[in-house]
Amino acid sequence: MEKKQSIRILVIGVEQQMNTKIVDAMNKKELRLIAERPVEFDINAFNNYKDASVYLADVENKTIPTFVFLDYFGGNGVSGPHIVEILKKQYPQAEVILISNNEDEIGKVREQYDNNKVFDYVIKDDYTPTLCRLLLEKYVEKYS
Repeated sequence: MEKKQSIRILVIGVEQQMNTKIVDAMNKKELRLIAERPVEFDINAFNNYKDASVYLADVENKTIPTFVFLDYFGGNGVSGPHIVEILKKQYPQAEVILISNNEDEIGKVREQYDNNKVFDYVIKDDYTPTLCRLLLEKYVEKYS
């Protein structure tokens, strides 16, 4: 039996409703079917970076995140760009997708980071969950 590819996904945002919609979009059965081999998703959502960092520091959660969907405002006064620096230092291979409801913020971050730090950017609106899912599909198609 072929071993499943494990893709660990973290959703870090300050809006519980948006986190839930993103997680629901990624839990669709069809997403698992596009892979050439079996894929297992481990999806965890957090309302702020502080909670996510506690989770990542837990000894039992030493699996490296594959994808991090990160709200520009990480909660508790921490900004997305600061969190990107921390995440990429600890997990350089993690794909970080920065989400913001402000195009100007996205533009500033695009200027600040090359594609080695941030995989992509998504404007926060009604289509955000679908766009996040499409980015994950793109990754699964390419690397599975």
